[in-house]
Amino acid sequence: MRTVHSLLPAALAAAIAFACSGMPPAAHARAVTPATPAVPATPPGSMALAPEAADAALAVASRFLDRFDAGDFAGARADFDARMEQGLDIAMLTDVSAKLDAAGAIVERRPATVVLRDGYRVVVIPVQRAAAVIDTTVAVDANGQVAGVFFTPAQGGNAE
Repeated sequence: MRTVHSLLPAALAAAIAFACSGMPPAAHARAVTPATPAVPATPPGSMALAPEAADAALAVASRFLDRFDAGDFAGARADFDARMEQGLDIAMLTDVSAKLDAAGAIVERRPATVVLRDGYRVVVIPVQRAAAVIDTTVAVDANGQVAGVFFTPAQGGNAE
């Protein structure tokens, strides 16, 4: 198997990340999750969430990713907080989408992990693409708005 680093441009392999909300660096630290966890492990420095809170955050993150993957970048921005609206425009989302396309077509979304970290509900959705797995991390604030979006090669980074 080839790793994501051998398949993607260096800029993507390093990570495509947008920290437009001013979140503390620890808030957007990537949670590591197995491909199909029965009970997701809680990363160090994070707290597990009540099922209702986790479901609400997952709904926000999934809605963003549904719209982003469909090329509806204006719709993808609908749940952004004010800082994200200012810091991540449609042109930037279009550029990120084009860079992610270097990893091939989307095959599937793997099970998500949701944790509470530094006051944010952090959702990590591994997206299996033809040539790599990309973790989409969405930080959701207490108001249910997207406060950060990050795309990084999954740990191991291999397509399966």
